[in-house]
Amino acid sequence: MSEMDRLIDVLEGRWKCRITYEPNPQMPTGGSALGWEECRVGPGRYSILFDTGAESKMGTFEGAGLITWKTTDDAYSLHWLSSDSPEPGVFTGRWLGGDVVFDGREYVGGQGFQSRHSITDIAANGFVYTVDRGPAPEHLARAATIEYTRD
Repeated sequence: MSEMDRLIDVLEGRWKCRITYEPNPQMPTGGSALGWEECRVGPGRYSILFDTGAESKMGTFEGAGLITWKTTDDAYSLHWLSSDSPEPGVFTGRWLGGDVVFDGREYVGGQGFQSRHSITDIAANGFVYTVDRGPAPEHLARAATIEYTRD
């Protein structure tokens, strides 16, 4: 099984998402949102394309991404675009045990952050996606937890 097939097996499909935000400057007491995500296989099974959306008290959130496998780096490459920023987030990902961890840089509200996105608790009908951000890789703090269940 290729590395892309391994990740496709986890992500492909339509998902319901329950998002919990930790306290932050935009939401001092934290918050929550309900959303969806659709992940589909790209041409030749060499990529995963995904679209996501959510609604919260803060309004509507939209995002889109692309994951590919870079043989030269022996790692996934994730490019993430969202309604939070006109600048894309770029990440490198690998399997660590039974989890997939993406490290990189993303932008929220025009501010750049080091960021780690992790896919954990992987099961046939769902998984957990966490987002940790900070000024440097050694200073990350939980920003959001997203619980995915098959739609």
